[in-house]
Amino acid sequence: MAFNGMANQVQSLLRGQQEMIRAVSHELRTPVARIRFAVQMVEDMTDQPAIRRQLQGIDADIAELDELVDEILTYARLDSETFNGAELETALVECRAMAERVIDTLSPLHEELTLRLAPGPEIELLAEPRYLQRALQNLVGNACRHGKSQVVIQLWDEPNLVRIDVEDDGPGIPPEARADIFKPFARLDDSRARSSGGLRVRAIDRAENHGRAWWQRYH
Repeated sequence: MAFNGMANQVQSLLRGQQEMIRAVSHELRTPVARIRFAVQMVEDMTDQPAIRRQLQGIDADIAELDELVDEILTYARLDSETFNGAELETALVECRAMAERVIDTLSPLHEELTLRLAPGPEIELLAEPRYLQRALQNLVGNACRHGKSQVVIQLWDEPNLVRIDVEDDGPGIPPEARADIFKPFARLDDSRARSSGGLRVRAIDRAENHGRAWWQRYH
């Protein structure tokens, strides 16, 4: 009875935490939208280059906050589905087309880098399309933050699994810190993260010049 009582209490606490995270994340969207609207209004009212540069910096910070809220909501939703035993809705995903969509999304944001998909076979994978694309986009986004000149995506069709490599030519992750990249919202280096705007959101940045992810293929 004592163990059952503790288990029920833990479940209740976890459920309350998930609900709070979702509620807070949703509530953050309204003031963020108001701040963005106000910044755009002020930007339209001034032609002074120094002020416009500052406003553009604020707008970039707002975009980063928006992205973080979105990631928190996604994390809470995944955590809730896992906690409640819900099954993800899967579908066949064309991996090369998915990788090209990610490149098309991120290339305009990183014009100083070359983002490309390495030649390879067409690969289909049974997965949850939105979360798989989000995982790949997080990998590529982190690689873009630390890459010097290029980011390359490569697909591998291996027995019983599909492997996606995201490779950049940045400084990489120290061996002693590689376990930390799997922790949600962990920062590997506060100073580097602040200078580069890097968010570690469930994505592998790089290890020995490779960020790798595996997804199990179901037949």
